[in-house]
Amino acid sequence: MKADGLLVDTFDKGLGKGLMDYYTLADVRRFVHKCHKRGLEAWVAGSIGKDELPELWGAGVDVVCVRGAACKPGTGPGRFGEVSSALVKELVDTIPTHRSR
Repeated sequence: MKADGLLVDTFDKGLGKGLMDYYTLADVRRFVHKCHKRGLEAWVAGSIGKDELPELWGAGVDVVCVRGAACKPGTGPGRFGEVSSALVKELVDTIPTHRSR
């Protein structure tokens, strides 16, 4: 069995902590480096906010998984709210136009 990438995520979203509460940016860079060295993509998730995206892209992650950051406030609890196309566009706009590995 072959995998295309490896995902690091938080398990219990109810704790109110996100990925960057558990890992430093240096940790993320090491994770990315080890994945890429093995020919895998590096994927991250876990209550990641829009303001954290530029640093994560800069660390070289290939995929950032979000849900709560794409939900319109007041439409449901956190990641169970209504997905907003305007917020999705803002998130997409953080993706660097030129990425190389």
